Amino acid sequence: MKYPGNLLFCIIGVVLFSGILPETLSAQKSLREIEREYNSSIRDYMDDLYGSFARRYIANEQYLLDMILALTDEFVERRSKGSLRKGQIGGINLGMDLESVRNQMFEIADKMAQLRQFRQRARLDSIDDNTIRTQVTDYERTYAKEFELTRLKIVKVRDQLMKLGNANENRRMFQLQLKKSFVRYLQQEYEAAVIGFEDILSAYRETYREWDDILYYLAECYYQMGDMDNAEATFARITTDYPSSKYLEQAFSKLFYIAHIRTDRPKMNRC
Repeated sequence: MKYPGNLLFCIIGVVLFSGILPETLSAQKSLREIEREYNSSIRDYMDDLYGSFARRYIANEQYLLDMILALTDEFVERRSKGSLRKGQIGGINLGMDLESVRNQMFEIADKMAQLRQFRQRARLDSIDDNTIRTQVTDYERTYAKEFELTRLKIVKVRDQLMKLGNANENRRMFQLQLKKSFVRYLQQEYEAAVIGFEDILSAYRETYREWDDILYYLAECYYQMGDMDNAEATFARITTDYPSSKYLEQAFSKLFYIAHIRTDRPKMNRC
């Protein structure tokens, strides 16, 4: 039987099209999936950036408040006992009352709100990664400058108090700071505790020598934060610098566990 030309053309077209159509639909579906995954990755990226910055922002502000409160307590204590003479008091300008700190936090909170709005707009507009990174980097640079300026003011006050204070007074100031950082640790505010412990290790390194307890809790903070590199380095420092420390066994135990997580057999054997 001889098929009409039009019918034969139709049959050939259906056969060919039936093979192409599923591939075309599949390709279109894949493109939609890719677009969906891209938009999802943008959202996750913004969430990670915002979450990371928010945690650091909170930790920084907690550290500043802890420092201000500790130094204010020490300043008031010395003044009440007369250990700061009138001329010396004039040379110490706290300039960091809680109201001014609160106002500064409100200003930074406003900027964080702007960043949050940008994040939400990025979700809707599918802004590219470079734009997001530039925006966040610019904002973080501005905040970092503001934070560092405030920190330097506080450190200057502490340096003045240390210079004017005797050994007992400086130890009391040291203990006030340490107590506040330890409270952060107990409250599982590990980022703020890390900033506090590291600041203490730096500020009082010429005054005190036995740091194994602070190092241990600093290492625990790193460990709880998932920063295994710094945790390992800090636990290792206890084992090498303080071989008679009461934290030695716990430090070796954590080093073994970190090595186990990394399946680092040579390090496990050394532990």
